[in-house]
Amino acid sequence: MTATDPPVPGGAAGWFARVVVLARWWIIAFWALATVASLLFFPSLNDAGGGGGLKGVLSADSPAVQNERRSFELFGLPLIARTVLVQRDASGLSPYAQARTVIRAVAVDKGKSGDVIPIRGALPITNTLGAFPGASEESTTALTFLLFGPETSLGRRTRAAQDYAERFFVAEDHVVGVTGSAPARSVQGRLIKDALPTVELLTLMAIVLIVGLSFRSLVAPLITVVTVGVGYVATFRVSGVLTELFDLPSPDELKPVVVALLLGVVTDYVVFFCAALREERRRLGDVSARHAATVAIARSGPIVLVAGIAVAAGTGTLMVAESPFFRALGPALAFTVLIGLLVAITLIPALVVVAGDLVFWPARPGRSSAASAASAASAGDGGARGAAGTGSRWSRFAVDHVTRSRKVAGMVLMGSVALMLLAASPILNLQLGVSFLNALPRDTPVRAAAIEAQDGFAAGILAPTVVVGAGDGIGAQ
Repeated sequence: MTATDPPVPGGAAGWFARVVVLARWWIIAFWALATVASLLFFPSLNDAGGGGGLKGVLSADSPAVQNERRSFELFGLPLIARTVLVQRDASGLSPYAQARTVIRAVAVDKGKSGDVIPIRGALPITNTLGAFPGASEESTTALTFLLFGPETSLGRRTRAAQDYAERFFVAEDHVVGVTGSAPARSVQGRLIKDALPTVELLTLMAIVLIVGLSFRSLVAPLITVVTVGVGYVATFRVSGVLTELFDLPSPDELKPVVVALLLGVVTDYVVFFCAALREERRRLGDVSARHAATVAIARSGPIVLVAGIAVAAGTGTLMVAESPFFRALGPALAFTVLIGLLVAITLIPALVVVAGDLVFWPARPGRSSAASAASAASAGDGGARGAAGTGSRWSRFAVDHVTRSRKVAGMVLMGSVALMLLAASPILNLQLGVSFLNALPRDTPVRAAAIEAQDGFAAGILAPTVVVGAGDGIGAQ
């Protein structure tokens, strides 16, 4: 800072800005080392917590889960079958095919089918001779509900069911496939993991384009990419450690939400600081780029800090939701915002100070105070037009037309409301609830097998309700 430079705002904000400027290289080095160390030594959120299970969807205190535990205590395995082998022939399953289905299931239950681990039991059901009164067809479909121990992962259950079908069934048995909530959950997690890199890349490309066009710069998007990358690694690696350390739920559906929130939060804060630096360069005139950056950090730092805390507090309120799925989202999203905020208020200012006016390269944001004053005066038509002279064409259009004509303002208002209503129209068909099968594309084998099972029996056949009864002599009743 030279003797002619305007003073930096005082207080905690000014002190923080000076510390960031002095320690800029140390801050950059710290985040670089932290990122490398996280990649080398910390588990990723994708690998931690067993995200394919139902832990983050069902509450351990719910009556359904408590009854399932009771059935495990009484029978040695949970009696809820979330994996189902489906056989169907629209022209009719032969009596021999149906008999083989029952015989194989009984052999599993009696331990005479050889090594079928981890399958612990099998329950066959056919729509033959009116045995299932609600079935829409007769003698076309057979279902084998496969039972597993609670320690068996969803992926292993699906593979075991497929091995069971390949080992014991032939073409004449008309095996359609394996379905149920467990295979559906496993497929859903795989689809999310496969699609997530593409979504991340497209989102990042959109962010780079928007930031680059907004600042007419090639460096500002680079700062955004670097900051987002550091925040992404920090969030997913530290979350992975916490998930393993405290055995927290980590649903697969959580990861896209975390990515979207992190990208949005970090990008917003990059825009905050870069816009503040551009404004200070224009306002202060021909001061040094470092001094302008210091003033920009002092003025924008408190805004970014308060905004980040407010967003973290807002997402944290999900922890009081009744749904265990939303309760799992609450701390994860709040933690994501706090990590993004920590990166934003340290790394972004440090990079901005180091880059200086290169942040806006190839544009040149710095202008002398005299030139700025002359430009404001030449804009004419009062202070409003003078202020708009430093803005974009859209800002000038808004000042000249929208704010000065009730008719134009009304048209803009109605158009904005119409666009918002159009964007919100999918809410009319929104289905609240957790349905793993219906959420899958219709061409996936698990969804196709579910449709075949429901066509042969009835909707809901894949999710039966099990009633646990206990008492002395109940088996004779």
